[in-house]
Amino acid sequence: YDEDLRRYDRVTLRLDTDRDYATWYEFQVDQRGCTEESCWGDALWNPKWFVAADGEATHWRIEIAIPWQDLASKAPAAGTAWALG
Repeated sequence: YDEDLRRYDRVTLRLDTDRDYATWYEFQVDQRGCTEESCWGDALWNPKWFVAADGEATHWRIEIAIPWQDLASKAPAAGTAWALG
């Protein structure tokens, strides 16, 4: 959990599940598959999530899975909108 990713290329995903535009979950994954996450800026939050990473000299790819229960009390219903950054 919470690797120092500053020296590596990385992707940051921010999810605002209640669309209040003030609170969010942040997930970061670097090219090695190392992770860092926070909840409203709190780095002590450590959800259980899964990452697969693969790459070559010119590109890399990741796949992540985040359980619903770590983001919301239930899975979103049809028509539910979340903000994504």
